Amino acid sequence: MANLYFSPTEMGFFLKAIEKPQDSVEVSPAAEEFLRRAIIWGASGFEFAKGKITVTYPDFLHVYITDNDAPLNFSSDEAGYYP
Repeated sequence: MANLYFSPTEMGFFLKAIEKPQDSVEVSPAAEEFLRRAIIWGASGFEFAKGKITVTYPDFLHVYITDNDAPLNFSSDEAGYYP
């Protein structure tokens, strides 16, 4: 399966490079799974660095995400990530 592109601004995934917004980054299937889980949990911010993804949540979710171990970080050591 081909890698997808993720746009933090759109909070969406794009299959084709032609359709992707300018802020999109290519993500592996494992990174896609992480991002989808984070969005379901209510993530509102995404920071991409080489080999790492960090997500942030709105302040009003702080207790909920802390108590329930919401996904916060993804590392390329866990699976492929393509900046």
